[in-house]
Parts: sequence; structure tokens; C-alpha cells
Amino acid sequence: MENYITKVLPIGKLIVNPENFRFNPVENQEQAIVEMVIRQGDKLIVLIEDILKNGLNPTDLCIVFPRENNYIVLEGNRRITSLKLISNPKILKNIDNKLYTKLIKLLNRYPKKTDQNITCIIPNKESEADKWIKLKHTGENNGKGAVRWDNQAIARFNKRVTGKEQLSLQIINFVKNSSEFDKEIKKNIDKVSLTNIDRLISDPIVRETIGLKLKDKRLLRLYPNEELKKPLTKILNDLINKNIVVTDIYTKDDRIDYMSSFDIVDLPEHNKKLEYDESLIINLDDDKVNDDKVNDDKVNDDKVNDDKVNDDKVNDGKVNDNKVNDGKVNDNKVNDGKVNDNKVNDNKNIRDTIDINKRKYLIPGRVQIKIYSPRINQIYKELKKLEVDKYPNSVSVLFRVFIELIVDNYINKNDIKSVTEDSKLNKKVQECLTDLKNKNLINKNVIKPVNIAISNPDSIISINTFNSYVHNSYIFPDPIQLKNSWNNLSTFLIALLNNSN
Repeated sequence: MENYITKVLPIGKLIVNPENFRFNPVENQEQAIVEMVIRQGDKLIVLIEDILKNGLNPTDLCIVFPRENNYIVLEGNRRITSLKLISNPKILKNIDNKLYTKLIKLLNRYPKKTDQNITCIIPNKESEADKWIKLKHTGENNGKGAVRWDNQAIARFNKRVTGKEQLSLQIINFVKNSSEFDKEIKKNIDKVSLTNIDRLISDPIVRETIGLKLKDKRLLRLYPNEELKKPLTKILNDLINKNIVVTDIYTKDDRIDYMSSFDIVDLPEHNKKLEYDESLIINLDDDKVNDDKVNDDKVNDDKVNDDKVNDDKVNDGKVNDNKVNDGKVNDNKVNDGKVNDNKVNDNKNIRDTIDINKRKYLIPGRVQIKIYSPRINQIYKELKKLEVDKYPNSVSVLFRVFIELIVDNYINKNDIKSVTEDSKLNKKVQECLTDLKNKNLINKNVIKPVNIAISNPDSIISINTFNSYVHNSYIFPDPIQLKNSWNNLSTFLIALLNNSN
């Protein structure tokens, strides 16, 4: 540092360099300022606003060198140009009137005068500044220059400054600190784009499906680590191995399609749900959360912005007292046609008091069904994307088609002879129900709501109801009734699918 001195100089003594490397050499300072304004445009206005708000960066001094009675700026020409425009806005008016208008607004917004005396560094020889200028403007230079932070470093810094940890970083820290995940995932997780993780985890349907909840910008887990490991392992492996890229998960529909690709083994078992939601971040004290205080989940359908991701409403999408997950039922498990005679669990979890119909879609987001029939699977995906309150007519008709195709598919796969193609849907449903019961593939608790639906002329299964939806202009499908129809029939429908795929 003996080759440099520090000196405070008035802005009027500093000359914007006509030989600045940002443009071809010009004759004088006036032309240099014109070139700078033309090339920098709004970036210069942004810099001016930052200077007006915060002053100059004290850790990054301008480098100048004596020339005649002034000092030519070797490093920091954008800053000096900005200061000259602040002190004399009319310069800008003659170059770009729109930028001039923006500058005047800024000066009115920040009336406090900017210091016109600038601390600068002066080398003994002009050439001695070259190596530092090159190092600053030509990248990392194998480590000699400034090494840019990666996204994780930026996220950690933002956490320290704002106190809020990015969702993706919460996931990464959880994986790294958990003994459940294998070494390969931990080794390669830093290669995964934080944006892709954020895009997924910021979607409430994704969170609900994999067993997470959001409260006060913090992720909560609804399952023990060994269950949460299942969906997170699939997601991270898909991202690490490039099985999915940003275009596969860019919109809400894309993310629903991706979630629909999960097998049962990739999802948490619903009967292992925790009694209380616990913080995903192990070192936080307030692990237990009262679900009553969790607010609605509102997320931009397509574009992810962490700052605008709100808390999750408690909505487990429960089906009556039977919690459905790909044919799995909490109190009486229906899994690929096998029934366990477990007694109903009198769970006192506060979630049970929440209205299960406070959901946007007919099929709860956490319900993921593997369907091999292309047509049925396509309808299933469409039903998961249509908001019932907005599109009750579309949902009602599509739901009816969904039911009928599932029933017909089961009849064909299981060679049921007691019905024909022309039989009424009520009759087909009854025969499917009988077949499942005879094969001990469904529990008696599931049979009752289906029988009620068959006998009720206003049920969605009723041919009269369906005809009314289509032909009666005075009949309006009720969103709550549609959701309750799913609640009552879902276990039966999933049992049919599991035994006909």
C-alpha cells in the first residue's frame, strides 16, 4: 500500500474518463458522460437512487490520478457520473429527457444533499492501478478476483440479514442434518437449483402431497423424518439427475402433473401422521404449532415468489373418518385390495376439527393415485386442476364421467357378468361393491356411504342427477355437495382402481 495515498477530493476536481473501457475513446468529459448515459440508461438511475439513499460504498473507493489541475477517474466512472448528475441534473436533460424526469423525482424524494467531497485512492503511477482494475472487472481469475456467491450463499446471507430462511435452504439444511438421507443425495444436493426447489415447495399442493406445511415463512413437517424422506428423496433425485427441469414444474398444472407421477412408495403413509406439526428446522425451539392459528395458503399459480407465499390453511382433505392416500385408509387400510381390520383411531389431533371441505379442488392435493388407464388418468388430472367453486358445472359432469369410467374399467378387468354395458350406473356400482365385499377387498365402513349414495336420488351417482346437470337449466351443482360426494366415495373409487390397474 506504500504506492498509494488516500485523499478527499471535491467532485468538481474529478473528471469522468474519456478513455473509459465501457465505450470507445471520446474527446472530453462531456462526451464521456453522454456515452455513459446512453449505455447505462436506467442502471444509472438505479445507482443514483442507491447513492441518494445510502451514500457511496465506503469499502470500494474510486481510483484517480492527477492530470493537469484535476484528477482523471481510473476506476469508479459510473459513480462519479452519477454524482455529477445529482449536482447538476440539467446535464441529463440535454441527453435523455425521460431519464431526466426520473432523476428529478428521485431528487424530490431524497432532498438531503449528497456529500460532494469524495475519498479517493491515488497511485504513484497511473499504470499501478491497472492490475486492480483488471481484477475487479474480469471475473474470478481462478480465485484472484471476486468469487461470486452461489445461490445458497446468497440465501444464507439473506437469512442473517432478514431473519427469514429461504424455503429451499430449509429443505437443504434438513436433508444435510438428517440421518435418513443417503450419502449420494447429501453429496450432490448443492448442485440442485434453489429456484427449482423453491418453485416446488412454494406450491401448497406440493407441500400438502409430500407432508409439509408453511407458517410464518417456516416449513413444518406433518410426518416423521422417515416418511418425509420418501417424497423428498424422489424430488431431489429427479432434480440431481435432471429427470425434471424447470419447464417440467414451471406452472401449477406442471407441478400437479409431476405430483401425479409419484408412486405410493414415494409418498408418506398417512396413518403415520404426527400428532402435532413440527418445525423442519431441528434447532428451533417452538416445534409444536397450534393448527388453529395457521392461515390460508395463497400462492401465485405459475410464478413463485417466496416473499408472497403465505401460510397453509389446515386442510388435510380427509374423507369422512377414513384418511385416503392412494387407496390407503388410516382406520381400515385399503392397500391394493388388502384389508386390515384395525379399529378406528380416536385421534384427538386438532386437525380433526377443521372443515375438510375448505379446499379448492374436488380431490384433495395430498391424494395421489397411480392410474394406468390413460383416459381415466387424464380426467383425474383435470379434476385436480379445476377449482370446484369456480367451475361446479364442469367438475360435476367430469366427476360423473370419472366415476362411470372407473366402474366400467373394474367390471371389464374383473369380468363381472351380472351387468351389461347398458346397465344403469347405480346397478354397476352395486355389483362392483358386492364383488369387492365378496373378495374381502373393502371394509364394511366404506360400503355404507356408497349404499346411501346409490339409494339417494339426488346423489351424483343417480342417473336423474346426471341428466339434470346436463338437461335441466334450473339445476345448479353445489360445490360443497360435490366435495362431500368425493369424501363419501373416494375410498370406494380408489379400491376399484387398485384392483383393476
